[in-house]
Parts: sequence; structure tokens; C-alpha cells
Amino acid sequence: TVRLNQSWNGSWSDVSRSLYTYDVNNDLDTLLYQKWSFNAWNDDYRNLYDFDAHHNRTLIQEQLAVGIGVWEDREKYEYLYDQFDNVTNLINSEYNNGVWVPVYQYNIINDEDQNRSSEVFQNWENEWVNSDSTQYYYTNLTGVKDLFDKQAFRLSPNPTHDQLTIEFE
Repeated sequence: TVRLNQSWNGSWSDVSRSLYTYDVNNDLDTLLYQKWSFNAWNDDYRNLYDFDAHHNRTLIQEQLAVGIGVWEDREKYEYLYDQFDNVTNLINSEYNNGVWVPVYQYNIINDEDQNRSSEVFQNWENEWVNSDSTQYYYTNLTGVKDLFDKQAFRLSPNPTHDQLTIEFE
């Protein structure tokens, strides 16, 4: 699949494009981003993806083009999931001097109904340091009262293509 970006200046001119490739399971395999310059497509960066058997994305690895067919690791995101396929952990790392260095992570907890109940954001400072957290609270709906009679309004014409009239008391 290709997404083409063009600009208009009296005629369409190519600017950039994204090329998406998929594996045999229809999971995204690679995103290649290219820029148009000097009458040719030139690689800018690419993302490599991995998925588990449940089609959960487990990795995004970003690489920068540093030559023709030469790629340099820049950044990656690693995901962990629970038995219900909910994300429980996301770690971001940068490639620095030949090693992957953690930058930040999210730790996520879901309640027994599989609703997100909390997430903790941590920065890496030679150990994980809490930076922010969010708690989620849910309530059960106990009643609903109709605010208007569904028969007391009229839409016309139906179907419509340019103007819709709504009549109600």
C-alpha cells in the first residue's frame, strides 16, 4: 500500500510517500518513508514491526536512512500484553553508541472487567522514576430517562443530499 503526498503549485508535485508492507497474517511488517528530491525517491526512515500470535503489536523499531540501503537504529517501542490482549507495558528506548538505552515506560493495570484502571509513566534515570500517574474510575449506570419523545420530531427530506430540516416542539 502506498500513501502519496503531493503539493499544488499550478500542477501536482510529489513531496513524500509512505510504503506499507504486510506479512502473511496481514500484520504491518514495514513502513518505508521516502522524500522526493532530485527527481528520485530517497529513503528517509523506516519502521519495522513485530506482532504476536494474537496480532498484538509487540515492537516498532525506527531506523534512519544513512546511505543507500544503509539503516541506523534510532528508537524502538516494545509492548507487553496480558492474557486478555490488553497492553500492560510499553517501553521506549533509543539506540545510543551501539546499545539500546531505555527512555520511558508506561505500566498499565486493568480491572476485572478489562477496563483500564491505572497507568504509571516512568522516566529512566539509571532506574525507573515515577513521573506521572493516572487513575480511571467507572460507575454503573443505574437509570435512564428519555428527555424527549422520539416521535415528536421530524427529519425531512429523507434521504437528503444538501439540506436537512429538523422539526420538533
